[in-house]
Amino acid sequence: MERKFSPAAGQEEEPSSASPTRSASSNSAPERLRFTFCKEERLCRESDIRVLLDQGKSVHIAGFTLIYFLEPLSGDAYPARVLMSAPRRQFREAVQRNRVKRLLRESWRMRKHRLYEVLRERNEQLLVMLSCKTKEIPSYAAVEEAIDQLLQRLIRRLKENG
Repeated sequence: MERKFSPAAGQEEEPSSASPTRSASSNSAPERLRFTFCKEERLCRESDIRVLLDQGKSVHIAGFTLIYFLEPLSGDAYPARVLMSAPRRQFREAVQRNRVKRLLRESWRMRKHRLYEVLRERNEQLLVMLSCKTKEIPSYAAVEEAIDQLLQRLIRRLKENG
């Protein structure tokens, strides 16, 4: 028989070692950061992808590109929806493309919170495409640094454009 996790049944939850942040719905109670990347955060709809590629703006860092498009935040939607890309031209084998996309996802998942705070303040949603166009599979440290720099530039642009 399988055991299912049930906080109501008295089983322990994860320790709250992450730094707290303010909840979008409640300004008084701190909420734990959740380093997740769920299905609702993925950009899948073809019409949204078309809008992103046609009308989006881009930020580049040595072999990495971030294309973004701002739109009003709708209801309880996530502040950003993301698409990861590893072109077949650079990475011929599916295993390589999957590895690169996994690295991009992991790095995004750990660093998205600063961007989410800015987007919630502005009450906007961002459609994002992250693309790796290096000639070889990058190391995790290189992807981390690139995503960090891309997000810093993006946040700076968002704040400048008010």
